[in-house]
Amino acid sequence: MFRVKKNILFVSGAIIVLVIIILANFVFKSDVPAQINNSNNTDNSQNISVENNNSSDNISNQNTATREVPPYSGRPINEVKFGAGFSAPQNVITQKTKDLNDLKVALEKNPSDFNDWIAVGITKKFFNDYEGARDAWEYVIVLYPNDSLAFENLGNLYALYLRDNSKAEYYYKKAIENNSIESSFYIALADFYKNFLGDNSKAINTILSGLEKIKDANLFLSIASLYRDIGDKSNAIKYYQEVLEISPSHPGIQDAIDRLSN
Repeated sequence: MFRVKKNILFVSGAIIVLVIIILANFVFKSDVPAQINNSNNTDNSQNISVENNNSSDNISNQNTATREVPPYSGRPINEVKFGAGFSAPQNVITQKTKDLNDLKVALEKNPSDFNDWIAVGITKKFFNDYEGARDAWEYVIVLYPNDSLAFENLGNLYALYLRDNSKAEYYYKKAIENNSIESSFYIALADFYKNFLGDNSKAINTILSGLEKIKDANLFLSIASLYRDIGDKSNAIKYYQEVLEISPSHPGIQDAIDRLSN
């Protein structure tokens, strides 16, 4: 029903650079983030993602028909609950309410549809119904324990909205465990360590562990920004130069190197 694009694509259609405030540093995803796309910002290239409804894993390989799974016991799919601070135009509320009703009907026909369950969580999140989003995505990981998408979304949800850092860390790490070659998962965990735990050492080590798996421009950009922020100019320059090795025309990187060299 609610189809999800299978190409690697971040919600915005391209990689989103670090924004000014931490709250804007979280975006629930409907797709796996894209790689670096010549951003004009030399800051950390990814946010701690928050609305993703496409998996990097092959869902067909996680056939729920071959094993028993418990029925969904969370908040009603079509329940519309406005969370604290929610506000939206009435026509948008009407459409999102219809979406939940449509999803309920679709999931009655196909109770294990990955895309629809992710969509339920995203729609609940739209209403600031964080518990409802949690219930939907936690059911996804029951159905598809080897996927990484719902784990990352849960990490974001627990970090930013449900305020449970231990669960947030657990879910971010599970996303990496299930897909160790997706750079955005390492960056999400590193951003969590930096912005929520204030632990730059863990943030740096997380990115370094990702670089052991994949040589990715976003990871180099992320770690360069981390070193820059703690005043380690030598390592910041080193990793900015690695970005240029992969993306020679990336705007702003050479300027950043020049500033740090002075």
